[in-house]
Amino acid sequence: MTASAFASLPIKRELLASIESLGYEHMTPIQAQALPVLLKRQDLLAQAKTGSGKTAAFAIGLLEKIEVDLSNPGVGAVPNARTGRSGE
Repeated sequence: MTASAFASLPIKRELLASIESLGYEHMTPIQAQALPVLLKRQDLLAQAKTGSGKTAAFAIGLLEKIEVDLSNPGVGAVPNARTGRSGE
């Protein structure tokens, strides 16, 4: 798959503006393959070289799904994985 524009993705305009403000216009091949899957909330297993954009793809997919409620400030995200030391 060839690299395509982030603007072709069904993502919030604020997220797209943030991506573009960082100077990114086109997705890397791994992003072009992974983001459509992630945005459909499907499971994904991907492997690519260091520096190929895997982390950005994961982050964009995650950030797109975060709902912000400005009428209720102070509410944060809660991880679903256990944190802390083992045995607690």
